[in-house]
Amino acid sequence: MPLVNREEIRRRKEKNARLAREQERQQIAEKQKNNFYRKELKQKPPAKKTRSGENEKQRETGNFLNKAILIVLVLLVLTMLAVFFI
Repeated sequence: MPLVNREEIRRRKEKNARLAREQERQQIAEKQKNNFYRKELKQKPPAKKTRSGENEKQRETGNFLNKAILIVLVLLVLTMLAVFFI
């Protein structure tokens, strides 16, 4: 069985320390890359609205409001007729 002297133990510790530092640097670099791309995605959200979709929403809203106004006018006319003739 070979004996390990202090110098060899010191070399092994240094080598292990170097490997640990290198792994830590790689992890930090990976995190920085991930953060960079995450920030880039946050800055440019995908376009969810289209012109035709927005136009369709406006048409539907307009139709609903027109129907509501018509119903209110009919009820108002009926109320006025009821007040004047009854």
